[in-house]
This record gives sequence, C-alpha cells and structure tokens, in this order.
Amino acid sequence: MTMKRFLLTAVLAAAVAVTGSVAKADFVIDNFTTPSPASSYTLGTTVGSIHTATDVLPGGITRKLTVTLLGNDFFAGTPATGEIGTTSSFSRYSLSTATGATAFTSLAYSYTTAQDYSVSGTILRFTFLGADLNVPFSVIIGDGTTTSTVVGVATAGPGIYSLPLSGFSGVNLANVQSVTLVLNENTTAGNPASTAVKSADITLTDVRVTTPDQPAVPAPPAAILLLAAAPVLGLARIIRRRRATEVVA
Repeated sequence: MTMKRFLLTAVLAAAVAVTGSVAKADFVIDNFTTPSPASSYTLGTTVGSIHTATDVLPGGITRKLTVTLLGNDFFAGTPATGEIGTTSSFSRYSLSTATGATAFTSLAYSYTTAQDYSVSGTILRFTFLGADLNVPFSVIIGDGTTTSTVVGVATAGPGIYSLPLSGFSGVNLANVQSVTLVLNENTTAGNPASTAVKSADITLTDVRVTTPDQPAVPAPPAAILLLAAAPVLGLARIIRRRRATEVVA
C-alpha cells in the first residue's frame, strides 16, 4: 500500500469512528415460509372444535397456531379450513370459514431471546393478502410478567396494518418475550362469539416489527477530521525523517 492510500484509508476510518452510522431494525416475525410444503387443516363440525400446530421459525421463534370453531348454524359440511406455510405459488396463513360458521385464529409467537422494541417510532406491521370487511383482530404483547393488548378492525380488507408499539401501555417493550396475533376476535370484549364475523375468510402473508431509520450524526467540521487524522499524519512525518536519515547515513 502506498503512503497516500494508507493516509486516505486511515483518515476515512477515523471519520467513520467520529461520525457513527445509521441504524435500522426490521425484525421479521413470520413470513409463513415454514412449514414447507404448507400444512392444511380442517375443523370438525362440532362447536368448540380446535386445531393446533407448533412450528419453530428462523430467529429463535416458536409459533403456536390455534384455530377454534365458535359457532355453526349449519351442521352439515365443513365449517372451517385453512393452510399455513409455503405453497406452490406463495407463503401464507389462510382461514376459510363456511357460510354460517364462526371461527377465530390465534398465532402466538414466543422468543428464545427477549427483544428490545423500545426505540421510539417502532411499529408492529402485518399484511393481509385478503380479509373480509370488519373482521376484528387483537395484538397481545408480553414481557414475561405483564401483557398489553391493542384491538382493531380490518375495515379496508386487504392491506398493511401498522400499530405503533408506543400504544402498548404497561408492558416492558425493552424485554418483549411474546407477540400474539388473534384474527376474527376482539379479546378485550369478553365474549369472542359476540365480536367474530360469520363466514370470515382471511389470508395473512407477513408479520414483522419495524423501527424507522435513526437520525444520522451530523458530519463533523473539517477541524475535527483533521484532528482525527493528526496521529496518522504525524506517523507519516516520522517515517519520512527516518528515510531521510538512512539516505544521509
């Protein structure tokens, strides 16, 4: 390496050390690529029928799926079916409820290592590829001791829904150990059947936590950059003096 390149590299390294860098967190909780191939389910016709499945996801996350039949006005046929995982076309979780039947889904995620979601501006985002109008949902965040719940309604059908984590009060967002997404139920209402929508069809493709870009540290004035480079420049002078001495000798 020539002396000029050495000095340039050293000055840039010093500048980076002084200025810092931009940080962003985009933590994918579930993109439904697990299992592959996808697993399908069918609920029985008896009210109270439950389907459960547990999968380990990338990033040290355990997902427990629970689908519960709340009501069935028609005792013939299949009240609810669905699929989770990677299909031939895409990855998703789906719930298809037969006419007159009522069912809800719980996707409970637990972390092996607690996550810090306390950065200001962090949001929980989930994406519906399809959703019947007015399907309620609940999001429950837990820190191992306390839980906090925020509820909403899929008023626009398909789309991305974002919930600011600042709205989850009373829970330690610096020590999040679980996130649960409940579809077609307002868990704060007390009676699931009173809030669930009959014949609800839902397709979910993504659940993640996103933290916006943090402000970059302003570039330092030239004087600070020169100060950062001073030790390197001093080293260069010492090297030149030694070489001059060797030539004279």
